Amino acid sequence: MPEWAPYVFVPALASLVGGSLAAFRPLGQRPRAAVQLFTGGVIFAAVAVELLPQLSDQRPLLVAAGFAAGTAVMLGVKVVAERVEARGSGSGEASLGLVLALATDTVIDGTLLGVAFATGAERGLVLALALTLEALFLNMSATTAAAAAGASRGRVLAVAVTLAVLLALSAAGGVAIFSALPAGPFH
Repeated sequence: MPEWAPYVFVPALASLVGGSLAAFRPLGQRPRAAVQLFTGGVIFAAVAVELLPQLSDQRPLLVAAGFAAGTAVMLGVKVVAERVEARGSGSGEASLGLVLALATDTVIDGTLLGVAFATGAERGLVLALALTLEALFLNMSATTAAAAAGASRGRVLAVAVTLAVLLALSAAGGVAIFSALPAGPFH
């Protein structure tokens, strides 16, 4: 087992636990929103402290381009989710849009975790700790949305499992891809 694997399983397990808990006791809208904002800030701070200093010293344009591309992707996800929500208003598709947006966020988070481990175990560990908290509540939000859409408890639990697996697989993919890159700003 690779040295980074156990640290990937912790946020994936937290994701599964959060989703499973929400299948039986969903969070209300306000607590869910507050927790999402807090955990998003934790992730942003972890990336800012652990990954950005190394990259910004070596390649500031690369950092700027990465943030621009990431912002564009997330704005695109928001537009798609809003269109799904508007089209399915009141039919459960609104919650499907949220689940799809959170699944995309999960893949991005997992890939970012893989990148952090590819650049060094210490960076990966800090991000894994931050992602553990975020994954717990992100999956809670997704499963709460699936339940609100009228999904059966089995389907809600399937959403929880799927998001946890997506997190682990995207982290493994991030490590594999970024470890294979030639020496440069990531090594």
